[in-house]
Amino acid sequence: MVGAGFPPILAVTTENIPGFEVTATIGEVHGTAAVDAAPGTVPELSRVRDAAVTEMKRAARRRGANAVIGMRFDTGTAGELCAYGTAVRAERIRLSAVPSPDEAPSGSGGRSASGTPGRWPPTSAGTSTYW
Repeated sequence: MVGAGFPPILAVTTENIPGFEVTATIGEVHGTAAVDAAPGTVPELSRVRDAAVTEMKRAARRRGANAVIGMRFDTGTAGELCAYGTAVRAERIRLSAVPSPDEAPSGSGGRSASGTPGRWPPTSAGTSTYW
């Protein structure tokens, strides 16, 4: 969902999101949409699928989620399509930089390979953060 000043809800078919940590499981959410006309045509099926996913994302946002994991689709006998999954709060994982050889301790009394004092563990001044 884009617009209304909100970040988009991420929806994935997997049980985890690479680079994110699930910090809260909110619960099941779903969205349904029905075939209106010309059932079976590719444009109509795409429209129904997109509408079901949009409704599922709206339900997730209403419950305070920022992502949906384990998303699946199910069909009904009346030409309806249901998108469902588990609404979660997910936070991006902060990865600290891997120290360079000059920052890691060596066997020479805490000095790096170049002979300068090693910085291990890295101090806040010597730490980089990647997203």
